[in-house]
Amino acid sequence: MKTRSLIFSTSALLALTLAACSETPRETAEDVAEARQEQREEVQDARADASEQISDARADMREVSAEVNADLNKDHSDAQQELNDAQAELTRAEADASYDLAITKADAAYQVAKEKCDGMTGEQKDACQVRAKADHEVAVADAKAKLESWEKSADRMAKGK
Repeated sequence: MKTRSLIFSTSALLALTLAACSETPRETAEDVAEARQEQREEVQDARADASEQISDARADMREVSAEVNADLNKDHSDAQQELNDAQAELTRAEADASYDLAITKADAAYQVAKEKCDGMTGEQKDACQVRAKADHEVAVADAKAKLESWEKSADRMAKGK
């Protein structure tokens, strides 16, 4: 949900930026400063959301762990599997929260970079925009790769390996 809101606000910012055909260096500096402030706020919100998700997942894991420990008559392999499943779920929650945070940071950094590019002209501006987009794509790909790795790890935990 936060990602959609970020995309919408990013799109709106881009549209407003493109509407202003020429900016003075001062206007560009103000836009960059505003984009940085928005980046800080979005990253702070994403961190808070990630922290809450992780905290909830940890509380759930403690609850499952307590239930498993309370039932000493339960077959050991069944109890271990429940614990593995809880650990896998925690890993998935941490992976999702980390991914959301990484994407928010990448999007925010991209917005700041685009604002910097708006203060340039000609080939320098074009090169700046290409570099900003490439950096964003690399950050997103890295976040996806890390998410996939965590998910595979969670799957192995759930299988008890």
